[in-house]
Amino acid sequence: MNMAVRYDKADEKLLKTSRETLQAAKAEQNQWLAVWRKLNEAFYPFLYNNLFNTTALSPRQPDKIVNPKMLDGEPALALLVLASGFMNGVTSPARKWLNVKKPGNRPYEKKDDTGSVKHSETRTKLLEILSGTNYYDTRAIQVYDAAGLGTGVHLCYEDRNAVVKFVLCPPGSYYLITDTANKVVGFGREFRMKLRDIVKEFGREGLSKDMLAKHDAGGAQANATYLVCHLIEENKSDDAGGLKTNHPFRELYWLGAKIEGAACFLAKRPLYEWPVSVLRWSCPDESTYGIPPTLSVLGKTIQLQNLEYQSDQGLDKMVAPPMLAHTSMKNRPKAFSARGITYTNDLSMANGARPAYQVQVPFQELELKRQRIVQAIKDGCFNYLFNGISDLDTVRSATEIDARREERLIVLGPVLQRGYIEDLAVTIKRVYGIAVRKGVIEPFNDEEEAEIEFSNILSEVQKASDVATLERFTAFAGQVIPAWPEVQAKVNILDIITQYAESLGVRPTVLNEDEQVNNAADQQGQMQQLQQMSEVAKNFGAAGQSLGNVDVGGGINAVQSLLA
Repeated sequence: MNMAVRYDKADEKLLKTSRETLQAAKAEQNQWLAVWRKLNEAFYPFLYNNLFNTTALSPRQPDKIVNPKMLDGEPALALLVLASGFMNGVTSPARKWLNVKKPGNRPYEKKDDTGSVKHSETRTKLLEILSGTNYYDTRAIQVYDAAGLGTGVHLCYEDRNAVVKFVLCPPGSYYLITDTANKVVGFGREFRMKLRDIVKEFGREGLSKDMLAKHDAGGAQANATYLVCHLIEENKSDDAGGLKTNHPFRELYWLGAKIEGAACFLAKRPLYEWPVSVLRWSCPDESTYGIPPTLSVLGKTIQLQNLEYQSDQGLDKMVAPPMLAHTSMKNRPKAFSARGITYTNDLSMANGARPAYQVQVPFQELELKRQRIVQAIKDGCFNYLFNGISDLDTVRSATEIDARREERLIVLGPVLQRGYIEDLAVTIKRVYGIAVRKGVIEPFNDEEEAEIEFSNILSEVQKASDVATLERFTAFAGQVIPAWPEVQAKVNILDIITQYAESLGVRPTVLNEDEQVNNAADQQGQMQQLQQMSEVAKNFGAAGQSLGNVDVGGGINAVQSLLA
């Protein structure tokens, strides 16, 4: 069946434009492959197939996944510490790293007016959804790739069982498209799919008769591999063949090879939100892909591997040096083996064998040099940020440790800020949109407002500083109040408690409103006053009884004398 018969010219025109867009992005990505390959060989114990294969359809070779150029594993360990520390500090599964609040308002004040209860419930639901998916698994690898290669990407889609699901994009398999502000506005990739998976994902409608026959035959024919192209971009309804909807984004799927009788597109799908979460480490000179910290110590890593190789060569020459031997020992391999015996009539010193030269390797000096190189690699990978306590030579106070960490964490500020905008905010908005459409989360109405706030290692340091300040102030006030009681009236303890709870991240629902607290205090004061009056009356009664027992003469007691 001819494609022009099944599909109009608009689809063919859109397909041509999409192919050109994808090829242009691929051409730009190819300029980065050489750098990524060097970083992969220097910092990863394995090799990414997509970085070293010529095409996406190149067969995968599991026997070549091991990195043969990594003789010393210290660079891989330094990268792992960086990725693990960054992951734990920003999006730890054990910590509430996300907050939803009303813009310009503190959620701990006027809960009914600001809707902080609803904001808190929304945050809890979002974190529960993420915990029930593969988010933290793909997020960990995304951070690992961003720290080592500069860029990490995963996609967020709707899932029938777990609300959402995340698709990890390996390095070398995707292409980014940016605008003049270096904002990611397009995403493309090429990946392999088996025929049975194509039918399961996209259906039978867009496939040729030959492909459907192979699928129905089953067996090896249904496992035939095809190249699938994928493009996500802004939806322009006026484009020829585009989606005539109001959705802001769209994604297009098509087969890499032109197959007679198949549709132009496997699928054209509208998107309510941008599904591509991109973590770029840093983008100097408006680069499309991120520049990783590992690039600054790439030379040191190569130097370390060369040092390890040359040290092993020196040790090998010390253990089994090159030899000089008499011609009588020629063709006698057992003469040089362990416990080998050579029989000869001439036992002079000129006969036999001896080393051609002696090698003395300065292992102590080489070890010192190795330690300096390893330390430089760890510093380049910011390991000192996450080993701040274990690397201390002496015992330090908690205040000093916090101060040292706060000073060092400044270097990650730009990386975190970029990650919020291009990665975490994109993910949360996408998850929230899907959850609202599925009825899992109650949406905010037009009068309600909400913004996303992320809690990370930098903000935690700032909050810890606020908590320490409040604790020092209250301790000082408690010390001076006995000497100057008027200080107690100066301290607003309710506001201190509110700020303390906010700094610790306590849920707003835990705290009562100030009006409720004041009413409870008034009631408690009234009860104390009544109790005091009761004690006074009791004392007066006891005193009256005592006076009644006192005889003042004339047949009357003290009470009768007072009333007379």
